[in-house]
Amino acid sequence: MTVEEWLRAKTDNIPIGSNILEAVLLDSIDVGLPCVSLGDDLYEVRSDEDMYRSLRYALSSLYYYASGLSGGSARTEKMGDVSVSVSEWNLDWSLRNRWWRLADKIRRELGFEPEEEQEDSGMFDATNMRLRSKKSNFHY
Repeated sequence: MTVEEWLRAKTDNIPIGSNILEAVLLDSIDVGLPCVSLGDDLYEVRSDEDMYRSLRYALSSLYYYASGLSGGSARTEKMGDVSVSVSEWNLDWSLRNRWWRLADKIRRELGFEPEEEQEDSGMFDATNMRLRSKKSNFHY
C-alpha cells in the first residue's frame, strides 16, 4: 500500500486532488520533520520512526483540510420518465468534527499544538449598514 492510498482511505476516499495530498505531506517540513512522498511504501515509512511521525503529521493536516470541505456536487439524471438525484459525496457535521478532533489528537500525541478552529467564515454581513437613501421607504 502506498502513502497516497493510505491517506485516501483515512478520509473515506473522498475526491481530494493529488496536489492537496502533496501539500499536506510538505507541511511536515515546516515543523522540522522529514517529508514522505505519495508513492512511498507505507510499510517502509512505518518502520522509520521519524518518517512515520511525518506521515502522521501530514494526516493531521489532511484531517484539518477535509473538515473544511463542503461536500461534493449533485446532479439529476433522467432516464425516460424517472429522474434520479445523484450526489457524489456528502460530509455531515459529525464527520467534520470527528476529523477535527482526530487532527487535534494526532498533533498533541506528536508534541505539537493543534490548529485553532475558525469560528466563522471570515465574511461580514453588512446588510444593515448600507447607506439610506432619502427616497427610500425602508426604515431600520
